[in-house]
Amino acid sequence: MNHTPELTELKDKIQAEYTNGNMVFLSCDDFHVFKMEDFIKQDADGILYDLNHIEPAILADLTTPSWINNYAVAKVIRALKAKIEQLEKQTTPHQQCFDSFF
Repeated sequence: MNHTPELTELKDKIQAEYTNGNMVFLSCDDFHVFKMEDFIKQDADGILYDLNHIEPAILADLTTPSWINNYAVAKVIRALKAKIEQLEKQTTPHQQCFDSFF
């Protein structure tokens, strides 16, 4: 597929941001760049809202088949965030041993 030079330049800029540890998304008014590390600290609702992939937004337009994969992405992000929270709550055997002294 042939793209205009402007689109190619935009693609290159966005890819460069990711290479530098940032992420880029488009809101209703402008592009936003965030450190990936900071962005993923949000809860699932915040991530999905910022990426316009929160379920009500996806389900508002069922006219293109891409809604199916977009919905799947939202559910995977929720599952991954839940798994991360579960793992973060688990204590290591060393921590359990340390905690038993107090």
